Amino acid sequence: MSVPRGATRPKPVLVVAHGAGDRPEWQCQVWRGMVKDAAFILCPRGFPTNPYVPPEHSGYFYTTHHALGNEITLGLAALRERFGEYVDMNAPAYAGFSQGAIMGALLLPNHPARFARAALVEGGYGLFHEWNIPVAQKWKARGGARALLACGRARCVEQALTSASHMRRGGIEVHIVHAEGAGHSYGGRMEQSLRATYAWLIEGDPRWSIP
Repeated sequence: MSVPRGATRPKPVLVVAHGAGDRPEWQCQVWRGMVKDAAFILCPRGFPTNPYVPPEHSGYFYTTHHALGNEITLGLAALRERFGEYVDMNAPAYAGFSQGAIMGALLLPNHPARFARAALVEGGYGLFHEWNIPVAQKWKARGGARALLACGRARCVEQALTSASHMRRGGIEVHIVHAEGAGHSYGGRMEQSLRATYAWLIEGDPRWSIP
């Protein structure tokens, strides 16, 4: 969890899910640099890839999107219990990289948190046919509004174009980002591209402005 400094009013929540073998601290750090102190950031850990490695050296993964969804639910409840009125649980945002993005695409239309916006980085773009018009419509009906599909590879962009078409026909606003040369990563050129399009992702929701 990454807490905003100087919270004097309720602030929204961004849930960030890492890739398989990744660590939640790294994702929290990247997104804190973009969000600044506008929101709470919750980064679910998942399960260690190797239970015999010390926790501080282990990578983590999510067994299923159901397990990830449950961890998010419990994490949001703990966040509310700890920070109470300073947390605005309405219409949270979601960001995921690789496995976190793939599983995010699967849980967005159904999760009780009712995510309004999502940034799916190098995952959830259509490789596993995550999106079609009915799925997009279902997410829209549950509060879905905007999705950023971020790619570091040309193949990702090709499939994201099809997914974006489905999502737009289902009522979701979509923006595709191609961080050329970034590959399957969320740092470097990808992080620069995300920073450049972050304003679009939060546009229209004044809660994300820094006081």
